[in-house]
Amino acid sequence: MLRSRTILFLLAACLAGCGRAELDFREIKRVHDKVTDDELQRFLRIVDSLPEKKLPDFPPVYRPLPNWAPARTLPVNELAKEERELLDEGWDVEALARSLKTDRYLEQAVRNEQLTLKQFAGLLLSLGAARSHSILRKDQDLDAVVKRGRDAALRLEKDNRKFANLGREVRFTVLRRAGWITRVHRATLLKEVPPENVALVKSHAEQLDAILPEYFRTNPLDDIADLLEERGMPFEEPPGSVRDDELTWGPDDNPLVGKAAAEANPQAGSRTLPAAGP
Repeated sequence: MLRSRTILFLLAACLAGCGRAELDFREIKRVHDKVTDDELQRFLRIVDSLPEKKLPDFPPVYRPLPNWAPARTLPVNELAKEERELLDEGWDVEALARSLKTDRYLEQAVRNEQLTLKQFAGLLLSLGAARSHSILRKDQDLDAVVKRGRDAALRLEKDNRKFANLGREVRFTVLRRAGWITRVHRATLLKEVPPENVALVKSHAEQLDAILPEYFRTNPLDDIADLLEERGMPFEEPPGSVRDDELTWGPDDNPLVGKAAAEANPQAGSRTLPAAGP
């Protein structure tokens, strides 16, 4: 009798322990959460079991720079708020899980690993953000991007002019300023990625690059950079020319600017126009 009770006690303890271990995987990962090697291996096994060993299509999580139609009648500050909400939606775990739910092969593979679609979606976003972060160059300071965009954000929040009522040049300036919404959102999100996740994805880069969408495998700040602000206007001043109205540049000319132009052609003077602030 005593032996039976002991066996029952040990069985109950084991089940309780197994239950706690299973609860660890009830957590839905967010970008700021650390991903363990075991969780990464589960993710890789799931994708490896899918047809063609590839993820099903899902909406891109990175949005392009704002490009509001000239006819939009909302005030600028309302359009800016709308843009921020759209950026947040791209990283919404539940929305991603809903889009993945249409793939029955993925659903079965996720169940086989004792995960839910939300958990898989969380892992996908966490690993994708970490891979993006791992590709950043040393000169790309995320804190500096966020700080640089504060002034632009403040101006947009105070701008209650209807976008459709603005002149063409003013709309262009407002859209350039609105580009900082995208840059700040992306930099803020990447800042949350734990260094442990960056190290983890670097050690499995080859496997992940065969799985993740291209936008997770390319520099996340390059495609939203303001080239006009960073590099100036693309033209060279011909030798001997001192008047601005004599400056020429065409599509077939060498689009080097500033220091790059001077280094490429030391005999030619180079000029760079100051870019507009945020």
